[in-house]
Amino acid sequence: MCGIAGWVDWEINLSKETRILEAMSKALACRGPDASGIWLSPHAGLAHRRLTVIDPEGGSQPMIGQQGDHALVIVYNGELYNTEELRQELRLKGHRFFGYSDTEVLLKAYMQWGAECLERLNGIFAFAIWGEKDQTREFCGRRLKGYCRRRFWPAPKALTPKPTTLSISRQSETGYFTF
Repeated sequence: MCGIAGWVDWEINLSKETRILEAMSKALACRGPDASGIWLSPHAGLAHRRLTVIDPEGGSQPMIGQQGDHALVIVYNGELYNTEELRQELRLKGHRFFGYSDTEVLLKAYMQWGAECLERLNGIFAFAIWGEKDQTREFCGRRLKGYCRRRFWPAPKALTPKPTTLSISRQSETGYFTF
């Protein structure tokens, strides 16, 4: 199990909010005691806590993928049951892999197929991807606890460093949601 959290805001410069993202990550330490990471840009911040199961070095997060001059950043929690099948299909399409994590496979799948990659995924997961060049975001998940307009979290305590109005999704226990 890992923990992910994030924040998107077009009104303030998030690149200076390291302390808040670190506090959000720390609140999820029980979900990932082995490693942590944050990534910040002017309009987005992503936090990750990791319970290392596969590829300790190659699966560090947030993970950045480069496609031309377009950088995509992912935080991910879960397990893809068809990781190897996807990896082989993506290799045939010209993608190179630097590790063995399903995070890298998911990121490359998104780079190849966009949001349609969800149709190819078999597993249980939650992830967020930020496109730095065009300031786009994708968020998908199963078994998540809540979301609001600018933040997402697996447990409300991840929001305590930055108070906000909570919206709890009853449907998130059984389905996907995107914003």
